[in-house]
Amino acid sequence: MTEIKAIDMMNYPPQVKEEVNYNFNDYPEWIHLAKTTFKPMLPMGRFPTTEEELAQHKYLYGTMFYPYETVADLVKAMDELGYDKICMAAVKMWSLKTHSFVWDFSVDLVNRLV
Repeated sequence: MTEIKAIDMMNYPPQVKEEVNYNFNDYPEWIHLAKTTFKPMLPMGRFPTTEEELAQHKYLYGTMFYPYETVADLVKAMDELGYDKICMAAVKMWSLKTHSFVWDFSVDLVNRLV
């Protein structure tokens, strides 16, 4: 039987910095999550943004909260970790607070990343 490699299901466009410059701290919904659900990961109550803050949160590297610099870096990590495929979602997330999109990632953007 052929070896079946892993498929990573939880990937979003902000995981690659060169394509999507997204600041989670710009949205009250994400700040609320940083202060509650994600508090064990983000004790400062917001998402790290400076190089110094990111250096203290290396465990987030490669996530949408601390993205890879380039698509090539993402593919390199996939190879190192043994992922054969990943799924990336073209997500639209609406804010009930601001009545606007918190996330508005198009199919075209995801296709460009692929």
